[in-house]
Amino acid sequence: TQIQGADSLSVADLMRIREHYPQLVIVNWNGDVWERGLTTPPMLEILHCIDLQLVINASVLPIYEEQHIPAAFWPFGYEPYHTPLPRNLPVFDVLYLGNNYSEHRNELGTLLRSLPCSVGLYGSGWTLLEGNGECTYDFTMGEALYRNAKLTISDNQFPEAIGYLSNRPFQAMAAGCFVLQQYV
Repeated sequence: TQIQGADSLSVADLMRIREHYPQLVIVNWNGDVWERGLTTPPMLEILHCIDLQLVINASVLPIYEEQHIPAAFWPFGYEPYHTPLPRNLPVFDVLYLGNNYSEHRNELGTLLRSLPCSVGLYGSGWTLLEGNGECTYDFTMGEALYRNAKLTISDNQFPEAIGYLSNRPFQAMAAGCFVLQQYV
């Protein structure tokens, strides 16, 4: 499963599933970095009903250990694309895929736009910096853009999150794009 919040599947739902399928092993992977969604009391209650919780933010593992929730670190990997790659896309010297939802990201976008080369900004929230489109979870479009770019910038707004790294460096490297990533 990919339960990322207590609003998608209830403890009662999980108990009914267990009643019907007592041999079922439930493994949940949570691909979100936000600790508040990983450790709220309702989410912890749900996690007590599963057999293994896998996370991309290893910072929460001590909390799960305290709560006796079996858990392990399982990072992102490459998401394959399943449709033909779009043609005639722009070619950028520098490409950035990611949403602009913080002052840090806005400053990064502003810096990238000031470079003396072609820069593509893809994701939501880039209105003021004239974003080029939104394809954060469109892996086919992302693959095509990464293949056309000379290099991509990958930032991590959560350096305190142990082991966390976005899926985007994996996507870019799989497409053959050079990746600049700060320390994680």
